[in-house]
Amino acid sequence: MKNLLSKSIPCWLKPLLYRMTMTAALVAGAPIATAGDNREDIQLVLSRAETVLAEARSLGHAWSVTQPLIDEAHAALTAGELAKARDSAERALLTAEQAVKQAKDEQNNWARRVPGGKP
Repeated sequence: MKNLLSKSIPCWLKPLLYRMTMTAALVAGAPIATAGDNREDIQLVLSRAETVLAEARSLGHAWSVTQPLIDEAHAALTAGELAKARDSAERALLTAEQAVKQAKDEQNNWARRVPGGKP
């Protein structure tokens, strides 16, 4: 499914389609896969967010909002605020993934915006 979306749908349309799908799933009562409200699931999401953030940094394209979200998730997890920790961890993972995607898009498309660049 991910490959289908990445190749056939314009990037500006993906967030809208995601929201529409999630809304339809909620209305229909379908379960949505997210981190659960337990420490192990949240820690897995945080670990993944940190790994993807490291990748974004290696590409020179980390977003400034991601590390504070990770720190916020760790603090909430320590304080036992599991719902807040889950939300922050998921947001951190999303921003890290989008930073990597943006870095790869820029590597492929920068020349199109430069006069005399290759198409």
